[in-house]
Amino acid sequence: SSIVILATSVLSVIAKSGRFFNFKALLDSGSSASFVSENVVKRLKLVKHFCEILVNTVGEGNSQNVSSFVFLKIVLNESSLEVKALVLDHVVSDLPPHDLDFPASLLENRTLKDFADPTWNVSSPIDVLLGQTYSLI
Repeated sequence: SSIVILATSVLSVIAKSGRFFNFKALLDSGSSASFVSENVVKRLKLVKHFCEILVNTVGEGNSQNVSSFVFLKIVLNESSLEVKALVLDHVVSDLPPHDLDFPASLLENRTLKDFADPTWNVSSPIDVLLGQTYSLI
């Protein structure tokens, strides 16, 4: 059996208080929107804005009603990017689905800190999905 490794990154997001929080994000160039979990919205105390949108997602049989969106301020090196994200109770399942071993040769001449997601091989929650916006990163 084989496994597909999807692109993830650890994002530094600024809360309403000005504090920085790190969240694991799925980078999905096939998505026309970005999404954030209710957990992140509560933790960052972000202001929700009303919307009424039906969202179709891969693997789900029915469309989901989305009733709010927020603006995430993502820090990128010396600058920041504001992303409009639709709020979902749950963005996607943990990724990868289980912890993965990887060959030592993968780290040849680099460390895990060199990766956009140093814990890419450890199964953990995905709290943000960056859609087409992330191509700017």
